[in-house]
Amino acid sequence: MAAQKINEAHEHMAKADKCLKTSFTKWKPDFDSAASEYAKAAVCFKNAKQFDQAKDAYLKEAEYHTENKTAIEQAGMMMKEQKKMPEAIQYIEKACM
Repeated sequence: MAAQKINEAHEHMAKADKCLKTSFTKWKPDFDSAASEYAKAAVCFKNAKQFDQAKDAYLKEAEYHTENKTAIEQAGMMMKEQKKMPEAIQYIEKACM
C-alpha cells in the first residue's frame, strides 16, 4: 500500500513538473495545475508516512499558490509528526501571517 502511494505521489510530482514547462506552443507555465498536482502528491506522501517528502510537496504547492496558507500549515504539521518542533513552529507561524 505504501509503495503504491509513493509511486502515485511521484506520478503527481512529474505531472506538476510538466505543468511548469514551456514549449513552442505553451508559452506560460500553468502554476495552478502544478500546485494542484503538488497537493495531490503531498497527500499521497502523507498517507505513505513519508513526511519529509510530504512537507516538500506542500511547500512547492504553497510556492505556486502564494495565497494558500493551508499548504504551509500542512508542511508544519508534517514536521510535528516527526517531532521536529522548531521547524513545525516556523512553518505554522508563517501560515498565520
